[in-house]
Amino acid sequence: MPQETFSPETIAREFGPLVSSLAFQFFGSHDEARDAAQEAWTEILQSLDSFRGDSSLKTWVYSVAWRRMLRLKRQGRLHSLRTLRRDYHENEPVGPEDFGPEARFWAEETCRHCMTGVLFCLTPEQRLAFLFRYTAELPYEEIAEILETSHDNARQLYSRARALLAQFMSSDCSYTAPNKTCAYGVHRWAGPSGLEAAFARMGSFGNAVEAFRIHPRLMPGPNYWEKFLKP
Repeated sequence: MPQETFSPETIAREFGPLVSSLAFQFFGSHDEARDAAQEAWTEILQSLDSFRGDSSLKTWVYSVAWRRMLRLKRQGRLHSLRTLRRDYHENEPVGPEDFGPEARFWAEETCRHCMTGVLFCLTPEQRLAFLFRYTAELPYEEIAEILETSHDNARQLYSRARALLAQFMSSDCSYTAPNKTCAYGVHRWAGPSGLEAAFARMGSFGNAVEAFRIHPRLMPGPNYWEKFLKP
């Protein structure tokens, strides 16, 4: 592998968008995700000389980045679905003042916030296994290497995460089934904001968790490593 293949600029351009998008889903806010991604970037640069090609460059970059992010996130509070539903009920979002073009943006952004919140009902390892497998579509072998665990455990982490997310999306989300009552109260604004078609389209997949792959404001996102690219 030629040296320029894993130059810092190449790494930032090739892997920055996905690391940034997953960091946003993992931390739940741009500020936290940006700070964590930049700390991961510093660690990647400091470790770059140690890369010997024993694994793929992609796996190595993700391993270094996510080991750093896991260390930052281990102290986070873990929710349960019950406490999440209670929090959503007590803090229902205030809907738009009118139903012009900005109403759809508001509804989609609110759905994104809700769906990101559900991810925090998972342990950090479950969350990463789900994001890497379902959103990034990595094979279990790579996920196991990134998380420093076995193939079987990587599969179990993903399966448990998917089951919990499916439970919430199937019972509490009108994004995936328009006849359901949204746990976050967005169903009250679905009609006026013009989201019925989007909700119906989601329900037609027959798979509630599919929302995490195609929701327009979950991925892709900004490349937090973009400032390290040459003009």
